[in-house]
Amino acid sequence: MAIKITGFEHVSWAASDIEPGASILGLFDIKPTGYEEIHDQAVTSNYFENTECNVRFEIIRPLGEDSHLNKFLKTRGGGLHHVCFQVENLDDACAQIKAAGGELVGHTFSDSRGRHAFVHPKSTGGVLIGMSLACTAAAIANAVYNATGRRVREFPILPEKLLPVVLTTATMTFV
Repeated sequence: MAIKITGFEHVSWAASDIEPGASILGLFDIKPTGYEEIHDQAVTSNYFENTECNVRFEIIRPLGEDSHLNKFLKTRGGGLHHVCFQVENLDDACAQIKAAGGELVGHTFSDSRGRHAFVHPKSTGGVLIGMSLACTAAAIANAVYNATGRRVREFPILPEKLLPVVLTTATMTFV
């Protein structure tokens, strides 16, 4: 049975600084949408997106001296870090990778976008592949976007944050 991919999540770019990457992405109308510190992975992720064509990038930077990303940057320099797919069932996907003789990197972890796991580049011919299962908050944020065309990037999604977004895009008809 194949791993069920539900979408393309993002391309991740490793860098020690957010520039020049952010400027280059801007030339493609891929705009900054937020950032978060992912302490479990010792990285800062800056998110970028072109909502018209559903293209997402992240620029990841080391969060402190102990970040694994420092070794990556010293060895390889900045550039492509991984590609990430959305999967229907992350636990099943990890089990299938292992059953096929593949190796996972580290452990699963969570951030504002969902749960994630990585397939080791030794198992793929040199490309780090991320797999992501959207969390409830990310699913709600996507539903708001699909309904209104507006992105919600602040978590947790609370009614007092959501209502202004919905009201600015709603068309009301009174009969």
